[in-house]
Amino acid sequence: MFFLASFAFSSESDFGQCFQKNSQSMYIISDVLCVATSENELLCHDPLKKITNFPKEYELKNYDPFVRLFKIKSQKKLKPVKFKKVSDLNKKRELALISKTNFILGKITGFQNGVDGFGKFSQKDTNKKIIGSKCYTVAGIGSGNFGFVSAEYLQGFLAKTNSVYSDIGIRLKEAKGKIYVDKVDVFFPSNPFQENDEMLSIDSISTPRIDLFSNKILFSEPNTNLKVKIKRDGKIKIFDVKTDIRYGGGFISDTFLERFGIFFDNNLVIVEIKKNSYAYKTGLRAGDRIIKIDGQNISSIKELTEIISKKSNIDSLILLERDDFQFFFTIK
Repeated sequence: MFFLASFAFSSESDFGQCFQKNSQSMYIISDVLCVATSENELLCHDPLKKITNFPKEYELKNYDPFVRLFKIKSQKKLKPVKFKKVSDLNKKRELALISKTNFILGKITGFQNGVDGFGKFSQKDTNKKIIGSKCYTVAGIGSGNFGFVSAEYLQGFLAKTNSVYSDIGIRLKEAKGKIYVDKVDVFFPSNPFQENDEMLSIDSISTPRIDLFSNKILFSEPNTNLKVKIKRDGKIKIFDVKTDIRYGGGFISDTFLERFGIFFDNNLVIVEIKKNSYAYKTGLRAGDRIIKIDGQNISSIKELTEIISKKSNIDSLILLERDDFQFFFTIK
């Protein structure tokens, strides 16, 4: 189904003419796809968590733990790609899923929701492939299954010198062409949002696209003032909100307890406690497991996040287990 010997259709012919150029900018390093973004820099995406260390000829410049992106410096001269913003495309635009050896045509079927959900492509098995536009441009890097990281997110990461992103205390969802608040971080300072608020605009962005809203929040610097317009119960409300640091999402647990220094695996076991955090000073340890919050039994990350999102105040009584010993952790 991949590379076709005959270019009977003009679209295939057009992509075929660009295929060699795109593939020359793609590099497989430590079994991970990297693309050249300048003559001496590469951008690598590791959704399957294969990388432990890069070969010595590459220098790590920056790392995004949310989406598992790496910016590395190369000693060799490279052939860089150019990016094509997904926001400049539409779902009807024909694109190509390109590997080092072949390509197949397809289209975007869903836009990326920041660190909370990859973009979607119509062709499966996107890992170690790029989403290519005509000609010699990249709209995204594949993440496996139908997923991809959009060019806007990639460019936002490349422009940063750290892995600090911003948050306004909400998680977004898309339904019938509209964007809504899906979950609310009750611990976020002075959070004015409620679940199912319809998002109308953030600053000057009013197009109801989840990727535009998510990227606007993420790539604003912490302590940036944003003007957010929402609709609630048929009434328009405008909030002036200040961004804070984003702590969880993507490949990092996102229960909203991460702001206190606690990070979980899928079994609700703490895998990391940030040094000098509230949880660290309170005595929590890696290996502790959450059993209940506010008297409610919990069995999954999703359940814990949903319970926190529906809380009316920050006061929380959390029951944990350590070596068959149970104890409480409180937040006030």
